[in-house]
Amino acid sequence: MSKPGMLAWHWEIFTAPGYLAFVGDIGVQLIFRRTTDMLGFFNTRNYGDIYGDGSPFINPGYWEEKAGPDMQSVTRTFDVDHAVDVVRDAVNELVDCDEVRAEVGDELIASARDAANLEPNAQSFGAWLYESEHLSALASEAEVEIFHPQFLNTCFALATIANRYADYSDEEES
Repeated sequence: MSKPGMLAWHWEIFTAPGYLAFVGDIGVQLIFRRTTDMLGFFNTRNYGDIYGDGSPFINPGYWEEKAGPDMQSVTRTFDVDHAVDVVRDAVNELVDCDEVRAEVGDELIASARDAANLEPNAQSFGAWLYESEHLSALASEAEVEIFHPQFLNTCFALATIANRYADYSDEEES
């Protein structure tokens, strides 16, 4: 999939029964396993225009599962702002339940930002949470990673090419 004669912003998909490999200069290189017809699996045109702008529907959480658990290092990334938002939500609940004073909550949020910026990775942030007097319970349940933008690009590309292939197949049958 590319503009003819150009390799910028291109991607290629290779399929075999039960497998689909994605390579290119956008997204991340992944191999998905699920059904015999993997192009059919990623064909989302039957969902309609869910987003209202013509973009293909993507289901990154489910598709991440089909890439396998060993691929989470390329499908997820630690995000400082998201991690601080998770702490902010937890702290707001603690303040609302009168388990901590608002001033302590503000200090916890500021400390969370410092910790997330000091060593921006999920493991270090989780350790910081675990050591916190008020947030240790959050350490085992907090999801401080988001889908990696490159993985989302891969999902978009997969849905785009699967939908175009389905359109092409329909035209060939006509």
